[in-house]
Amino acid sequence: LTDVMIAVPNGELPALSQDQDYAKKVAGVLVPFVSAGMRFTVAVGNEPLAPWYNGAYDTVLLAAVTNMREALRALGLASRVRVTVPFSFGMLCASYPPSVG
Repeated sequence: LTDVMIAVPNGELPALSQDQDYAKKVAGVLVPFVSAGMRFTVAVGNEPLAPWYNGAYDTVLLAAVTNMREALRALGLASRVRVTVPFSFGMLCASYPPSVG
């Protein structure tokens, strides 16, 4: 395995958004694997802006992503670990075929 995506569950986004030490704990798990040559992407939440959550994560998402990036930077991983937010295909006007979305 060289390319791996890990996810921070939606329920942990409030903690990730408020606690830099928590973000460093999450990022710290990656250090030995990145040192061994693995590449990671950290998914912050799982479709946290999807309509079925009724805005539950709207106010914490940006801070959660920021804290995750800062934690990776503090551990020297910012250039080797990507951060993303998975979005629902419901954001597209049409999802099939993908070229028309």
